[in-house]
Amino acid sequence: MTDTDAISSLQNWMHRELPIYQHIGATIEALGETVRCKVPLNQANKNHFGAVHAALQFAVCEMAGGLAVNQSVALRSGKYLLVVKSLNLEFLKPAMSDIQAIAHISRQQLTEIDHSLHRNGKVQFELRIDLVDVGDIKVATATGVYYASQKSTDR
Repeated sequence: MTDTDAISSLQNWMHRELPIYQHIGATIEALGETVRCKVPLNQANKNHFGAVHAALQFAVCEMAGGLAVNQSVALRSGKYLLVVKSLNLEFLKPAMSDIQAIAHISRQQLTEIDHSLHRNGKVQFELRIDLVDVGDIKVATATGVYYASQKSTDR
């Protein structure tokens, strides 16, 4: 399976299982150590002064962060439940064009997540996500705090 096929398959799954992303036109642009997710500026996604609505900026940051951390082998195993404990979004300037959320996660970070899950059955960590416009100008910065733990067997 090519990278393009993998992205397409994952995006189709997300649109089916998490329909908010299809509703806002969110797409996965890149996967790997750098994850890029895009939301268009259009009539349905605008706020009262023509910028991408704040809720959609939050949503695309949450999407990119989730895709980045879900590259963990342990998290993909299905044995753990990952949740966003918090996502702090700081707006730097109005997003007056399509936007991309960019999350960077290193192989070392993923290895540390996996080791903590195997050793402790849980992990908490932070991930920074930048939001840029079509000119690659940073319009917002998010810090996500993620928590994962073993799934309960009595569910």
